[in-house]
Amino acid sequence: MNLLNRYRHNLLRNRSSAVKRTVRLCTLDTIQKVGVLWCEEDGKAFTYLQEIFREHKVIVRNLCFTNDKANQDSSRFSSKDLNWLGFPQGGNIDTFISADFDILLNISVVPNFAFEVITALSAASLKIGWDRDKLGFLDISVDVSKKPDALYLAEQQIFYLKQLNKNTNL
Repeated sequence: MNLLNRYRHNLLRNRSSAVKRTVRLCTLDTIQKVGVLWCEEDGKAFTYLQEIFREHKVIVRNLCFTNDKANQDSSRFSSKDLNWLGFPQGGNIDTFISADFDILLNISVVPNFAFEVITALSAASLKIGWDRDKLGFLDISVDVSKKPDALYLAEQQIFYLKQLNKNTNL
């Protein structure tokens, strides 16, 4: 890891230590609001999650990282929305980070520092994704290293949420 990466990761650790939240296990039956982080090439995985959560009448909010700097709406951001260290900035990103999600799902399988920042600083009760670099910002890490595919990761996240539903009395 080069000097800049070490500096920004240390800065992120310091900022994330100030986040006050209570970790709470959620099941598909108890989720009311979910946040999803995804890249534009993960469209099939995002659609899959939308359908699952629509069946359970869950509110879904999302942030999509796109390479198209011109075509953006309130749920999309690009490299122009990052500062020189790679930290995302902007009203829609700040709103997403401060949202009171029951679950935050990161379905990206490619390294994305902006998603690490959003995940680390989020106040979500439960954070699920693939902790590829073992940074420790997720509550549940689903290892998909043998099949790094966003749809597969999303399916595994739903599978584990269903298992929680079977095995816990919340």
